[in-house]
Order: sequence, then C-alpha cells, then structure tokens
Amino acid sequence: MSEARVLSIDQLLGRELQIPPYQRPYKWTKKNITDLLLDIETSIREAKKYKDFKYRVGTVILHTNTEEGKLTYDIVDGQQRILSFLLLKRCLDPNFTCKLLSAKFSSKVTQKNLHENYKAIR
Repeated sequence: MSEARVLSIDQLLGRELQIPPYQRPYKWTKKNITDLLLDIETSIREAKKYKDFKYRVGTVILHTNTEEGKLTYDIVDGQQRILSFLLLKRCLDPNFTCKLLSAKFSSKVTQKNLHENYKAIR
C-alpha cells in the first residue's frame, strides 16, 4: 500500500533510510549545492512575505523494507536531494546523527562529491 505524505527534512532524515545497491552514485557537485542553497535563501525571503509559505523539495519515493524484522526505508527516488540535505543538516548541527551517516559508499564518485559538497556547505 502506498501513501503520500508531506514530511519535514528533520522527519525524513529521522527515518531509518538506506540506499539500495541499484542506486546510481551521488553525482551532485558544488554547483548543485550552490543552487540548492540559493533556492533555500530565496524561499526564506518568500516565507517572510506569505503567512503559510512552505518550502517544498520535491517528491521523494521510499520503499518500506521489513527484512530481518526491522523497519527501514529504501530510497527509490530523491537520493541526491536527501544526501545533500543530510550534509547541510550535519553542518548546521554537528551532533546530528542518522543511519545514513554510517552508510559505506564504495563509489569513488560518491565519496568525492560528498566530501567536496560538505566542504562547500561549510
């Protein structure tokens, strides 16, 4: 059964998220991160103009996985945005933890982009 919900970034990152092996590498670069930060900045200005303004990051698709009796969520769509928001959240709150922070990324592309984007956000 599928269910559509609106979640905050904190609610999303608070879930037991995992990236399934079939997902492509994390390919966002510093340009993507800069565009995201500029978009957030614009949204903050817009939020001051409109009473109930909400910043939407787009659709994220998660697949519920209950293997081994533990509820986890496979990221089906939205990995680039989720990992980017995870980097941002970690920069804003160095004590923040979640399952994705302990993920092992074998792709050199993913490792490089995560490292470079974290530096860019800081």
